[in-house]
Amino acid sequence: MAKKARSSVIDYAVYLAVRAVVCVLQALPRSLAFASADGLAWVAYRVDKRHRAVAAENLRFAFPEKTDGQIDHLVRGCYRHFCTMLVEMLVLPRVLSVENYTTVVTVEDKSWSVEQYVAGRPVLMVLGHFGNWEVAGYAVGALGLKTYAIARVLDNPYLDRFLNRFRQKTGQTIIAKNDDFDRLTAALKAGGKVATVADQDAGPRGVFVNFFGRPASAHKAVALMA
Repeated sequence: MAKKARSSVIDYAVYLAVRAVVCVLQALPRSLAFASADGLAWVAYRVDKRHRAVAAENLRFAFPEKTDGQIDHLVRGCYRHFCTMLVEMLVLPRVLSVENYTTVVTVEDKSWSVEQYVAGRPVLMVLGHFGNWEVAGYAVGALGLKTYAIARVLDNPYLDRFLNRFRQKTGQTIIAKNDDFDRLTAALKAGGKVATVADQDAGPRGVFVNFFGRPASAHKAVALMA
């Protein structure tokens, strides 16, 4: 079935609404901005019924011993985490610099990480949607380390450009997930450090593995690239 054509007017209106929220949050004191993440999470939880239902269904399957109230608590926690992550992204450019990064960002196992980044060979970093993966790429770039990240292009082109301005502000290069294989190959051949978030549905072309008792499609690109 052909994909329904997107409306550029609606996409731009959504972009303007997002920019308005961003402006408000960036104008607030940091403490108030982070406090507002709970309010944003409440709104997202109420409005986004489809993803709320999907999250609850998956959690019930993974944790059959939990009550409906406990499942709902976990779902709300997912929304709070995501909204907190967004607020962190918005305030980070105003607070992080090379001079003060040790007070803003905590780096685990520094010796191993630095060794991989400065090595002359290509490095593949496989991440999951834990913590704040967007801040990780931004912070590494702020330290002067050149990295690449594989990311899905957003359906809304205005929001995609807006997000990529943040992602690439400190030197990280974004490689499109679906149609930038030549750039990805070139980056690895040049000894590039490439990060990918691999815990998403890989579709019918992925490798199916057992996950909480159900088949889940996992990405095989990292193994093939390695």
